[in-house]
Amino acid sequence: MSLYLLVEGDCTEPRIYRAWIEHTFPGLTAADRVDRIGPSSYFIFRGNGYPSCLRRIGNALADIRDHARVDHFFVCVDAEERSYDERIAEVQAALEEQARQTGVLSTVPHLTCHVIVQHCCIETWLLGHARMLRRNPESTRLVEMKAFHDVSTDDPEQMGRPTGYLTRASFHLTYLQEMLREQGKSYTKKNPGVVLEPNYLQALRQRCASTGHLASLQRLFTAWDGVVPANAAG
Repeated sequence: MSLYLLVEGDCTEPRIYRAWIEHTFPGLTAADRVDRIGPSSYFIFRGNGYPSCLRRIGNALADIRDHARVDHFFVCVDAEERSYDERIAEVQAALEEQARQTGVLSTVPHLTCHVIVQHCCIETWLLGHARMLRRNPESTRLVEMKAFHDVSTDDPEQMGRPTGYLTRASFHLTYLQEMLREQGKSYTKKNPGVVLEPNYLQALRQRCASTGHLASLQRLFTAWDGVVPANAAG
């Protein structure tokens, strides 16, 4: 089994997906070039932001067509200010059009394609570790954030933004940083830190399974669980 992931970001997502893949699929090795993708490996292609990522779908499918060693292709992007359904439809349409133009499915008929939308961003998912948010935060800023939306009990995907933040994604990022700071941990785009650890991933899996929250993240877990025996996941 081999995986090819096209991820929107150039910094954070490659680090997080690489760590999570290695926890979930310990038998896979990272390929540093497309022509080195083997039967038990994965490759991550950086999308250079959105909508540049959409334009790179064709390049990724051409890679797969020409090397034909990939079983599962994932396109992973943020919803940001769009609705989940709008972003899914947008990416799915681009994927189908590029698959037609490249003829990839004629060369690699076993290829399965997956669209994963981080709703609204990958930090939204990371807010789902319920035990990371203290019951009684000390930081005034975090107290205000928790009062606005308690991510330990309420679905982070349903969280908007208070006045003063330009986008939902910027608020979700700041909330995550404040939450982890009170635990003596840090998170930056270049150094995601604790979120790379296997127990963090497991906590997110448990949140999805026990609450039904983070439905867009569960879509990723369901896809991953479908390509390996259940006892090998997470």
